[in-house]
Amino acid sequence: MIAPVTEGALRRIGRPLQGRSQAAWCSLAVGVVALLLGGAAWLVRLGWLTVPYWVLAAWAVAVVAALLLSYAGWHNQRQYSAPRLARSLEDLGAWRAGTLTALLEPAASGTSSALLDLADRAQARELERRGPAALEPIARPLRLLLPVSAVALLAGVVAFTSAGPLRGSASALWHPGAAWEATVAPVRIRAVEEAVDRGQPGTLLLEARGRRVATLWLRSPGESWKPRGIRLDSLGHASGTTSPLLSDVFARLTSGSRSSGTVTIRVRLPVFLGALSVTARYPSYLGLENEPVPTSGDTLLLPAGTRLETPAR
Repeated sequence: MIAPVTEGALRRIGRPLQGRSQAAWCSLAVGVVALLLGGAAWLVRLGWLTVPYWVLAAWAVAVVAALLLSYAGWHNQRQYSAPRLARSLEDLGAWRAGTLTALLEPAASGTSSALLDLADRAQARELERRGPAALEPIARPLRLLLPVSAVALLAGVVAFTSAGPLRGSASALWHPGAAWEATVAPVRIRAVEEAVDRGQPGTLLLEARGRRVATLWLRSPGESWKPRGIRLDSLGHASGTTSPLLSDVFARLTSGSRSSGTVTIRVRLPVFLGALSVTARYPSYLGLENEPVPTSGDTLLLPAGTRLETPAR
């Protein structure tokens, strides 16, 4: 048997503190989460974050922060329960030790119900009269927390809404699945033509999903790799053109820690004709020997069925 009237009085004087505490911690949690997500969106919008996994990192940090603040708020709420308030009031010296806490514990065997009820009602009246003022030291930290929570909430809302999370690159915040796919997607490079004429440039198709920049590496046989920065479109695609080629060229693409395979564009070398001779092999019915024919003229008149041999070097 405990003192229900005293317990009810403690709950009543602690209820305003619980309400303000809950509002403060909820505002602080929402503000911090909005500030973290808005800050990440701003970094992407300014081009300081280009990796696709920024979405996953932003949400992970925001969830951890929300869980930590929720736990801190829940732990803070416990000090406004009836037993904790009773002990706090006794520790502050507003009530003698054991005056309130004893009433909240089961009564000892043989305790008079009438006397317990009388003490219960007397302490409840005393709590209603002196309790709110006596809780002033407990309420002081809460009064400091409320403006901090309000500022955090306002800053978070401003940072989040001003970052434009519904459009542009920051809108990726709402697609963590796509961000994961882009994070694990391979980096690809492909040559439009695997062989080009000497002196002609080669064209490369580049792909790095979820990325905004990449590095194209080129080298000719016997040379070291030379980097070239590439700006990708919103889908992570781009095309690159080499300078006019005099020899084969090797190319690969990197973005962050990911790298493509190496492709080769080969150069077709021009063919030079050093010597050309033409031999006419006449049909057997003519009974003529094979003979070379001149190549300086424009037109050769030969009998039907004649075959031409054209050895060249």
